[in-house]
Amino acid sequence: MIENKPDNIISIDLGGNEAQDPPGPFAEPYKRASTMGLHRVAHAGEASGPDSIWEAIRSLDVERIGHGVTARQDPELVEYLKRERIAIEMCPMSNLRTGVVPSIKEHPIREYFDLGLLVTVSSDDPSLFHTDMNNEYIQLHQQLGFTVPELFQISMNGIDAAFLDEEIKSQLRSSFLSEYNRIIE
Repeated sequence: MIENKPDNIISIDLGGNEAQDPPGPFAEPYKRASTMGLHRVAHAGEASGPDSIWEAIRSLDVERIGHGVTARQDPELVEYLKRERIAIEMCPMSNLRTGVVPSIKEHPIREYFDLGLLVTVSSDDPSLFHTDMNNEYIQLHQQLGFTVPELFQISMNGIDAAFLDEEIKSQLRSSFLSEYNRIIE
């Protein structure tokens, strides 16, 4: 039990097919995790529609959504995610390879980014989906026209969404900015 060994445990996450295992039944463990000071993440809006994202928000009080591809089907949800700064961990190549999107060009990350949502990029399971972070960024650049400054912003979003204390986030922001400035000069 986490209560007996809390070292290095900072969050609770729900993964898998949300159509088969919806978020609602996990409300009690998430509530307990919250009282323990753990962060909360849930995979939602990939295998199911935007209702699974709403359910993760309402039942699990999540701070981040894994995938969130179907959020765009509900403009009210998109506005809520933007207003509440709930991060969306996007995995474009995973979503392509599982058939969630028919092509990278149809992945919603560009739309979400342009709308000002707090999107991050992840490789999901690199060995399963034959990708890594370099490939994810290359695909965003080549297929969706993300510029270097936009890709840098996505990296900064990752820092903002990280479950780290502000001092460490500040150090990371400074380090990333220094390296970015060195590269673009």
